[in-house]
Amino acid sequence: MKTIISAAIVCGLLTLAGYGQESVMKARISIDTKSIVGPVNQFVFGQNTEAAEAQYIFGQNKSPVGKTGSGLWDRKNKTTVAEVVQMSKDAGVKVMRYPGGCLVHNFDWKMAVGPVDERPDFTFGVDEFIEYCRAVGAEPLMNVAVYVGTPEDKAELVEYLNAPATADHPWAMKRAQWGHKEPYGVRYFEIGNEEDHGNHNVKPFKKFTVQQYTYYYLKCWRTMKQADPSIKMGPHLGTGTGPYDKWNAELCKTAKDSIDFLALHTYQVGYHSDANIIPADTLMRACMAGVDDFIDMLAEYRRVIRENAGRDIPLAITEYNGMFVQEKPIPYRFAYGTALFCGDYLRVLMQPEQNILMANYWQFINGYWGYVRGPNDISTLPDGKTAEWKKLPAYYVFRLWAQHFGTTLVSSTVESPKISFDGALRVEPRRNPKEGGIKAPELVLKSGSEANAAWDTDGKMLTVKFNEYTGERYPAITTFAVSPSTTYRITFKARTTGATGTYRIGIGLMDARGWTATKSAAGVEDLQAASAWSDFKGAMTVLPDCEKLIMLWRIIGKDKTPFSATVEVKDIEIKAADDKPPFDAMTAAASMSRDGKKLYLMVFNKHTESDITADIAINGSVLSAAKLWQVNGPLTAVNGSGEQANETVTGLSIPVRASGSITGTFPAHSMTAIECMIK
Repeated sequence: MKTIISAAIVCGLLTLAGYGQESVMKARISIDTKSIVGPVNQFVFGQNTEAAEAQYIFGQNKSPVGKTGSGLWDRKNKTTVAEVVQMSKDAGVKVMRYPGGCLVHNFDWKMAVGPVDERPDFTFGVDEFIEYCRAVGAEPLMNVAVYVGTPEDKAELVEYLNAPATADHPWAMKRAQWGHKEPYGVRYFEIGNEEDHGNHNVKPFKKFTVQQYTYYYLKCWRTMKQADPSIKMGPHLGTGTGPYDKWNAELCKTAKDSIDFLALHTYQVGYHSDANIIPADTLMRACMAGVDDFIDMLAEYRRVIRENAGRDIPLAITEYNGMFVQEKPIPYRFAYGTALFCGDYLRVLMQPEQNILMANYWQFINGYWGYVRGPNDISTLPDGKTAEWKKLPAYYVFRLWAQHFGTTLVSSTVESPKISFDGALRVEPRRNPKEGGIKAPELVLKSGSEANAAWDTDGKMLTVKFNEYTGERYPAITTFAVSPSTTYRITFKARTTGATGTYRIGIGLMDARGWTATKSAAGVEDLQAASAWSDFKGAMTVLPDCEKLIMLWRIIGKDKTPFSATVEVKDIEIKAADDKPPFDAMTAAASMSRDGKKLYLMVFNKHTESDITADIAINGSVLSAAKLWQVNGPLTAVNGSGEQANETVTGLSIPVRASGSITGTFPAHSMTAIECMIK
């Protein structure tokens, strides 16, 4: 692989002498080293680790991760794992989020401090987490539970972490007593995790409304800021429901003056099936197209925040990845194509106009998603046996960013070939508009009934009455014809009166062939929270072979509390969205070293089949030499047995023209780092 890739690049460089192949796609990259964009935000190079006790979150069994930080901690020797610390540094971990995502729902921090022998379920506790962060040089992001403990309890956590060990700070005195005299100075606190989902399988089940969550957050704001006014705190936006989720507007309006950052999780290319329904090529091409969807989505979030909070508030993308939840034919969450998507997403997140505080990839080590795989507990290894660590494709993507990018962003523009994509799952079509557009579907609403629920319609409005309703169901409202590979947007108004119970009510769109057969659906949630007429929006991109959609109710409860309410829905419209333009096959970012003596360029070729030859023009500086590093491999490589995705070119010297420009051929689906010395 190394020889082939290197030869391809050298062949591209030979185009200067007329030896190149004219069939290769062409691009141009222009860099101005004197046009400073701003500092590189090192906090976008963040990661997640699972370090809480998982008991009762997703099942009834305990998990060992609270003992070892999923492999970050050597509990036998009570220290960090040296190999993991080095891999963390190599991959550029600048922020680490603890104790996890949904695991935080059941996390009592007071059970994770004190003498280790007295907390067997939390050997990797708060102090051990800080020790890991200090060893790596990473900023700690503390994620605090909402469904466990009080706001005063959270203030005591701040005291434990940041206060001097004096008599008026009893928890700081305990910290000193347990061997940590000096304050840790933790700056960032995320309040909860995906609270609109509730605490999953924990008993008793708890799920805040946005009003309840905001009230709790504001109490935490007051108590925690009293303990340390310098800390930065952020609540959670809605989970996976888009910018226009009512949760987001209500949270921003109510807490607008008490938010330092807003936590948001962005997952793309959602796929939840082992049935191999959608071809791997389509999924990987969706990964290449998906970053442009995120650019549009982040702009909409900024607009919603500004409209409701009256100001701009930074976003903390505390989880992101491709949303692949399956194993067959391969676990796509580990695939190189998914990693390449995340690598290009980092390029977007570091742009100042995105207003990103930090970003945390889900996740670093072991667990269901980790890109470093090895023992969860090295203390269980036989004497003399060393740990074996497997590095999945995302490791090499992050390492390339970490090892070959500077501290100051400079202007870079790309004139790139364009790629069309018909859309799949959450990724919208990107292609030239269809002549004449697509007609809106004709909706014929129908009455219907379920046990303890019935709805009527006059053809324009739906009214459903729930009477002590229990269960989870998705009854159909109507079926209508659609055009394949098209995004449909649904809008309507809704209100709910007399609601009791903890149900979540929504309107959904689903491929008429069924969820089991297609895994293709989308929902607009939380109608039960609209006590007055409110606007709702949603969207769904249909599959290339889809001919019909079903509109349906989404009636979802997490406990056995009966639900009663009257839900009214009116002004329902479903329209085909205008296709978005084709996306760039090549993207790039440029930066300078702190001393100004080195230029760094990161280039992505997102075409899944074609190499691209790019002329790279440098303005503002004169180059003396250049070297190249590259990551590549099959898009579906997961670094198991067989073909691998990793660093395929290391430090290849490339010629520089007398004018200071460079020409190179970048192989299909590659990520390339170029370092240039400046005279």
